[in-house]
Amino acid sequence: MSKIKVTLWVEESVWEEIKRLAFQKYENFHGAIANEVEEAFLNWIRMHTQNHTKILVFNKVNPSPKVHKVFLEIKEYMREKFGYAALPPGQQVPKRHLVEAIADVRGSDPRTIKKWLKIFERFRLIKWIGGEIWEIL
Repeated sequence: MSKIKVTLWVEESVWEEIKRLAFQKYENFHGAIANEVEEAFLNWIRMHTQNHTKILVFNKVNPSPKVHKVFLEIKEYMREKFGYAALPPGQQVPKRHLVEAIADVRGSDPRTIKKWLKIFERFRLIKWIGGEIWEIL
C-alpha cells in the first residue's frame, strides 16, 4: 500500500490534544498520529457512504465549517456574557441573548443579525420555540 504526504491546517489546541492522546495510546509518536488520522479518515468515509454502492451520502443539514465556527463563537460569547454553564442541545435562551452575541461576534447591522439567525435555523442549530425563546439544537 503506497502512502502520500498530506499537509493540513489544524487548530493548535486540537493538535495538542491529538498528540497527547496518541502518545497515551501508543507510548511513542512513531506513526501514531498518522495511524489515528488515517483511521479518522476511514471513519468519515464510512459515515458518508453506503457500503453496497460506495456512493457519497451527505447529510444536508450539516453546517459548513464557517457556519459551525461562527455558531461556536456565538455560544462561547453567551457562556461568558450571560453565565450559562453550558449550552447543550435543548437549552432554551432568550432571543436577545442570541442577538447580542451575533452583534458582538459578526456585526450589529439588523440585516446581519437576521441573516445569521436564518442560517442557524436552516442548519438546525437553533429553533424558534415561541415568543422570544429559542432552543439550541
